[in-house]
Amino acid sequence: MSNYNKNKSNWINELVNIVIGGSLIGLFSLFFLPPIAVKYWWLIWLISSTGILLWRVLRKR
Repeated sequence: MSNYNKNKSNWINELVNIVIGGSLIGLFSLFFLPPIAVKYWWLIWLISSTGILLWRVLRKR
């Protein structure tokens, strides 16, 4: 049972890192994108978070 809790903790930690990392990358990229991009901040966050997720998955292999 302790192994399950440890895996769950690691999974939650990875998810938090992906969400925070995606939001930080999205925030800094808004400075370089045109003003209309602010309207689609959720799309920028989604693309950034997906990129971090793919990077972490491919790095582990």
